[in-house]
Amino acid sequence: MAHYIEIINFGPVDECSVDVDGLTVLTGPQASGKSTIAKAIYFFRTIKDEIFDLAINPMLLGSFTDNLRHRLLFKFRNIFGIPELNKDARLRYYYNKRNPKSYVDISLANYFAHPFSASVGSEFSQLITEITSQNEWYKEFQTVNLKNMLSQVFNDDYETIYIPSGRSTISLLYKQLPYMLATMEDWQLKDIDYCTRKFIELTLKVRPWFTKNRANKIYESSNPSILEVQQLSQKTLGAKYLYEKNAESLNFIRNNELNSIELNYASSGQQEAVWVFNLLTYYQAEGKKIFSIIEEPEAHLHPEAQYNLIKAITTFCNHTTSQAMITTHSPYVLSSFNNLLYAGKMGKVSQFQAKLQEIIPKTTWLDPDIFNAYIQEDGQTRSIIDSDLSMINLEELDAVAARQDDEYEQMLALSKEVDK
Repeated sequence: MAHYIEIINFGPVDECSVDVDGLTVLTGPQASGKSTIAKAIYFFRTIKDEIFDLAINPMLLGSFTDNLRHRLLFKFRNIFGIPELNKDARLRYYYNKRNPKSYVDISLANYFAHPFSASVGSEFSQLITEITSQNEWYKEFQTVNLKNMLSQVFNDDYETIYIPSGRSTISLLYKQLPYMLATMEDWQLKDIDYCTRKFIELTLKVRPWFTKNRANKIYESSNPSILEVQQLSQKTLGAKYLYEKNAESLNFIRNNELNSIELNYASSGQQEAVWVFNLLTYYQAEGKKIFSIIEEPEAHLHPEAQYNLIKAITTFCNHTTSQAMITTHSPYVLSSFNNLLYAGKMGKVSQFQAKLQEIIPKTTWLDPDIFNAYIQEDGQTRSIIDSDLSMINLEELDAVAARQDDEYEQMLALSKEVDK
């Protein structure tokens, strides 16, 4: 049961209708609205987390509903800032595409005078009514039961994480980040993009998990899909990630000797990719389902490394039944998905399966039924899936190259005229 988002006249997005299910890729030019869509999805999918935190908080001042509204407004402003808005700006998120009652609607028609107006479908209204009607409600239910209830109502049992672009800067400053976050005033923390701040907090929380002994157990795991993700990680990074003695490092073999380099001295490609792989490793080893939003996984990576990273993300999603949304500028990322989609399509035919696994591991086959691809340009979002082939339309992949070829042909023709 897919989630679904609609955005009207918000930022660079004039109109957007996107299925949020399985594995989704969103491409388009810079500043076209890809991050706006991705952050809106993150905002809506983490509303249940805000409700959970409030429901177990015994120190609320004021009504539950007012506290929730203030929390959502605070988060919204910290994700998007204070945008210039069209009077008809609206965002609506359906948590079950087939159920018109399971939505949250954000109206921004008068953002400065009345900055945030949220309405909800009847299912969520009933949930909030139940919470507010209970005395000391948080004590009446175990947190596990509360989480299960929220997962059921929101049709979402995934932990949602956001992996922003610009990860190399975070890797570069990894030693300074704990001190910076601990000493910053609240007003200074607000100046850090909300999604980036949450990502930093997540890496700091997960980092100690990668002690030397724990990491070795992961690398030596007998689980084929975990091994494959690790192999793809090491192939892309050219090294193993280690965390010990409060230091992050990459260990690699050179001239038959073990060498080590601290993460802040690694290449920009390694710094960008390492925490994508680390989080895949962590959540896979822990057996947790996540909905991950990954901005520009291709950053600073060679095309072959981009393919390896897409294989790792697909393997992770297949193994854990996790979901992901990826924003990208890279035609190599799109063609990588097409390879995996074609493998998934061929893999449904039994006579191909044995030989196909020799070409590409089964763990990376991508089922076309759970894949979506969109392009965001000129304010509009449209699907770029070829429905007949169940793959990304090749014309979309070739569009940029075709424009470059046209320019080259014109210049070539001009040179021939001059030669005459």
